[in-house]
Amino acid sequence: MLTSSADTQVAQVELLEEKITQLLKSQDNDSELSAALGSAISFRSSFYTDQLAKLSLFSRRGNRIMDRAVKQAPFDLGARLQRGISCANMPAFLRRARYAVEDLELVQQQIGGKYGEEFQAFVEFYLAQAYSRNKQAEKARSLWAKLAGSETNWAQKSRQALEKL
Repeated sequence: MLTSSADTQVAQVELLEEKITQLLKSQDNDSELSAALGSAISFRSSFYTDQLAKLSLFSRRGNRIMDRAVKQAPFDLGARLQRGISCANMPAFLRRARYAVEDLELVQQQIGGKYGEEFQAFVEFYLAQAYSRNKQAEKARSLWAKLAGSETNWAQKSRQALEKL
C-alpha cells in the first residue's frame, strides 16, 4: 500500500522497516518477512532520487536482502511477491525489472484467480509496470488495458499508466 500511494512519507517507510526488523528477531528464517524488509529498504531509495549516494546505498542494501530471501526459499510466493513489486517500482536504470517480471509471472501462474479478482489485479498491475520498465511495452499495454476495463481498484491506476505509456 505504501508503494502505490502518492502521499507516502519517508518516515512511514522507516517505521515499517523498524517494525519488520523487530519481527525478524523472533522469526529470523522467514523468507517473506526478510524480503519485505529488503523491499522497504529499497523503496526508501525512491525518496532520494536527487541524491545518488543514498539512492544507491538503499537500493543495493534492499536488493541484497531480497535476493538472499528468494535464494533461501525460491518457491516462497510471498518472498517473490515482495521482491517483484519492489523491483517493478524501481527506476529502469537500476535494471531490476527482469527480476520483477520473473517473480510476478511466477506468482501470477501459481495463484491464478485463487485469491480473488482484486488480488489478481494487484499482481497484474505491477507485472505490467515491470514489463514497461523491462522494455516490453506491448505486454504492459495489453495487461493495463485489461485492468483498465475491470471493476477493480486498479482500473484507474491502469488507465493512468496507459496514458503515460
